[in-house]
Amino acid sequence: MAVTGTSDLTAGLLQKLQDEYIYYALKDEIWGQFANWKSCPLDGGGASAYRQVIVNRMEDATDSLSETSDVTPVTLSDTSFDITPALKGNAAALTLQVRYQTHPDAYAGAGKIVGLNRASSIDKIIRTGVLGASLILRPNDNALRTGLDVTSDKISYDFISELISHSRSHGFEPFEKDTYVTVVPSAVIRDIKNSITLWQDVNKYRTDMKELFTGEVGMLGGVRFIESPRGKLYLSGGTVAQTATTLAADAAAGATTLTVASATGLAAGNYISVGTLEGSVHEQVQITTITDTVILTIRGDGNTGTNFGLKYAHASGAAVTEAANVAAIPIFGAGAIHGRYGEAEGRAGQLIVKENEGILEQFTYFGWRAYLGVGLYQKSIIMGEVAVTGGFLGSS
Repeated sequence: MAVTGTSDLTAGLLQKLQDEYIYYALKDEIWGQFANWKSCPLDGGGASAYRQVIVNRMEDATDSLSETSDVTPVTLSDTSFDITPALKGNAAALTLQVRYQTHPDAYAGAGKIVGLNRASSIDKIIRTGVLGASLILRPNDNALRTGLDVTSDKISYDFISELISHSRSHGFEPFEKDTYVTVVPSAVIRDIKNSITLWQDVNKYRTDMKELFTGEVGMLGGVRFIESPRGKLYLSGGTVAQTATTLAADAAAGATTLTVASATGLAAGNYISVGTLEGSVHEQVQITTITDTVILTIRGDGNTGTNFGLKYAHASGAAVTEAANVAAIPIFGAGAIHGRYGEAEGRAGQLIVKENEGILEQFTYFGWRAYLGVGLYQKSIIMGEVAVTGGFLGSS
């Protein structure tokens, strides 16, 4: 079998692919840009995990020192957690026939596509950890996410101030200018701009900061907001608007109609979630029309570049829910996220290209590989959850 690796590509093309990969693997990071990264050696000496130690603050000293006696030292304490790196990666294949029939940019742009996938994959790993924060606050002392509604539980300056107060009292290490950071979906920014006059657009303080973060759009109460699809929306996670129903028939990916057991209370324009909430194929769509009582015409994220129906296939009996969407507002400091990466692959990971693979040399593979892991200092993260107006097409 003849296999052509990256060493066999023309130098110009290889350099272009590598440059694009590294650029987008790092430039497109949202969550990853906040991690404190350290390398680990290829010969790790048998280490499978790395201990991250955070030294806790000393108690304040208010008593006067004695002239004749030495000071009594206090005992330092620390918090530690393990970071366990592992090999991560993904790959895509082009057949020889596809290469003949597709636009040449599909090949030349492989470095960008692979780099973007690396960035979003690592971001999802970090986001999953952050969403597991143990300290959670909701407006009006709601104990449960399902108690949040858009009438009284949207984001407010008072709620952000409460989150900041807790952040400071817990000693979160701030970013530049004594600020903290949050990553949120667009729905949160829309609600802020529609109702909170104290919002500062990023252009108002751009020159005051040494560096702006990727995705940074503004500040409220000392929190720098990063707007991104990688912010978390709990689709239909809030107060239920209608009694939940189910699908009465299977629905294929891409379908633009749904048959439900009951459409009581539903109307054109409503956003509904299909599938088990927070399940692997959970998505939200919008009803455009209702016919024959139980047949819903919908629009969604779709399963192809030209389709605006369902993103996933759903079996008969799948849950159909209409409820308020809930956004996560994780507030964190500079010392919250820690990561390790393998020195051989580097911080961005490594682009892998193999041409002319297979008995008839008809397959070309593009992929990325990285050895890395992340850990979180939970005492430097506080999670806020608020109801948001409007709906969403797709999954979050």
